Amino acid sequence: MFIGRKRELSSLNQQYETGNFEFPVIYGRRRVGKTELIQEFIKDKRALYIQGVIGREKQNLENIATAVYDFVNDEILDGVYYETIEQALNAITKIMEKEKIILVIDEYPYLAESIPSVSSVLQLYIDQKWRHLNTMLILCGSSMSFIEKQILSYASPLYGRWTKSYKVLEFTFSETCVFLNTVSKKDALGYYAITNGIPFYLRMIDQNISLNENIHRLFLENNARLLEEPINLLNMEVRDPASYMAILTAIAQGASKNNEIATKANFSPQLATSILDNLIELGIVEKKAPILSNTRKTIYIIKDDLYRFWFTFIAKNVNFIRSSRSKSVEKVIMERLNKFLAPVFEQICREWLLDVSEADGFDSYINEIGAWWGGNPKTKQQEEIDIIATTISDELFLGECKWWEKSVSVDVLQTLIDRSEMFAHEKKILYVFVKESFTEDAILFAKENNINLITFKEMMRIE
Repeated sequence: MFIGRKRELSSLNQQYETGNFEFPVIYGRRRVGKTELIQEFIKDKRALYIQGVIGREKQNLENIATAVYDFVNDEILDGVYYETIEQALNAITKIMEKEKIILVIDEYPYLAESIPSVSSVLQLYIDQKWRHLNTMLILCGSSMSFIEKQILSYASPLYGRWTKSYKVLEFTFSETCVFLNTVSKKDALGYYAITNGIPFYLRMIDQNISLNENIHRLFLENNARLLEEPINLLNMEVRDPASYMAILTAIAQGASKNNEIATKANFSPQLATSILDNLIELGIVEKKAPILSNTRKTIYIIKDDLYRFWFTFIAKNVNFIRSSRSKSVEKVIMERLNKFLAPVFEQICREWLLDVSEADGFDSYINEIGAWWGGNPKTKQQEEIDIIATTISDELFLGECKWWEKSVSVDVLQTLIDRSEMFAHEKKILYVFVKESFTEDAILFAKENNINLITFKEMMRIE
């Protein structure tokens, strides 16, 4: 069953029905479901599907020729070959002139690497031959930097020709819950974290066994499917994966500022910055700044939770796991899993507030949301606030999130009140989100101090 991507499918179908030449660009990180989206879109339409491959020009031209012959004759014929990309596009143009088709070029960056002139040639065919036809061209790719720089940017020969771009993102937590529809919402949050919401990995989850058993099966067996997945992905994306591994390891071990990361990885700050910038482009790392603070306090975190899980628990233990000695690793994961899931819970709480705001649940709309960290002038200590959000009416939301098994007590609520005093906003709205429950004293204290208490069960509307 195809799940999610309703907006993308609806928009693609609207483009298809315009009667004009349409040129959508679809891109996103590997395994995120771009090809599945395209296949779902074209399943009831006439489509010529071409797959770019890593290889030389001759191989890609042979693949195009085979795809064209298969489309026209409904059979595959080996040995068909075009001498140039222009010959291939001439043949495709003849098909377009006879009937409405969708021309899909998947993994376009591979094709462009083997035929560097292809973007300029496509520009020529779009301008001179296709722009007045009722047809559609889809370019798709996993190299986000290539797509953004070589297709979508002003410097690209194709700039101004594409009609819409679709950046396919990971599943949201809500979509993950629909995908894993027979597991508990708490387990779904765990699966959402260890897979980063990537559909390809979510398909690997066995919903008939526990979260612990799935972690063991996917990461802790010597032939586990995700045991070396981040290494394999980095090998496909970058030229010097060992350096990227060193940077990610440094962040996973607690380094968050550029100089700290560079020192721990034994790199110059300039090299560390370059690698960090590339990791940000790949969607693996994020540079964050606290809300309502200056940018000097920016930090780097591992944004992709699959990588964060892997570099936290698996990276240093691969050899143990390969030799079937994973019991100690599994014990550490289970002991620290709640701590690992805490940032994911925080993000889900932020999204919950945004959803309530969008549904007119507050007096004013939230216009910025994130976290805060910095020095508390009263305590003279570095402190953090999990959620801080501003509204268009200058209200301030402050929230604390606890993914704990135990009930949350008054101490957490009092700490939030104390930290809220650092901000001069006239109206402050306080929230505490928890995995399980609150003590009776905390519930009474919240009523007396007008603090909103929200359990995960209430957030998920679980009976």
